[in-house]
Amino acid sequence: MSGTTRVYGLIGSPVEHSLSPAMHNAAFAAMGLDAVYTAFPVEEENLEAAVKGLFAAGVAGLNVTIPHKSAMLSVVDDLTPLAVGVGAVNTVYLDRGILKGDNTDVVGLLRAVARDGARLDGRVVILGAGGAARAALQAVLLEGGEAIILNRTPGRAESLAESLNEMWERDAVQGDALEPETAVEAVAFANVLINCTSVGLNDSEATPFPWASLLPPDLYVFDTIYSPSETRLLREAREHGCRTRNGLAMLVEQGAESLRIWTRREPPVDVMEAAVAGSV
Repeated sequence: MSGTTRVYGLIGSPVEHSLSPAMHNAAFAAMGLDAVYTAFPVEEENLEAAVKGLFAAGVAGLNVTIPHKSAMLSVVDDLTPLAVGVGAVNTVYLDRGILKGDNTDVVGLLRAVARDGARLDGRVVILGAGGAARAALQAVLLEGGEAIILNRTPGRAESLAESLNEMWERDAVQGDALEPETAVEAVAFANVLINCTSVGLNDSEATPFPWASLLPPDLYVFDTIYSPSETRLLREAREHGCRTRNGLAMLVEQGAESLRIWTRREPPVDVMEAAVAGSV
């Protein structure tokens, strides 16, 4: 590092476990940039002061992780349409003196599924109704697809569907309960299933969809979780003939999109993925 090194970072709590520093620093080295990426643990009550202070001190860009993605909406000066649509910010930068908030999760998901030739312009089943689900649903709607949200609390799924249909002025999203009858009916007519819950995270025996034996073999199954590298959902889907992918590609692709925004250069996605692949 020197006095001219550009500093980027991740804010959240906790951040000690994050793969982002390894991923971004590998990219900077491969790109020949005098830049460094580090993690900043920031508690909720200090969020605005930390963000304003870091940019005042010369930080060139920030990523945002839990629990601050939604709170960042009111911290930045301006929001991109994707950040508004998802209701969350994961990338922050200065644009002609204006602190701007963006969301790269949508692009990250689209590029991740595109690796397998999958598309979200058909009928997509979304498991969960939280922040990851909102990003996935924006991706589906951008592609012109339709979605059904299945959630253990059906009211949350229905409310999210209603808000998205109003936002997009389309009747393209439905919400329902994550129960055997509705789940099996939903996947029977779907092209893609995306798990946006945390069920299965660091637990190879937990699954958000215990009816995998009924998955049609032509279904593409994507799990936003990447640890373990093959969740029970993905393992059982693969055993029934489905194509599958875990969330590592989405992590890498959303990080790469942040780098494009910050540097206006094309990042080495393969280098970024290699830097973190051994950690999951």
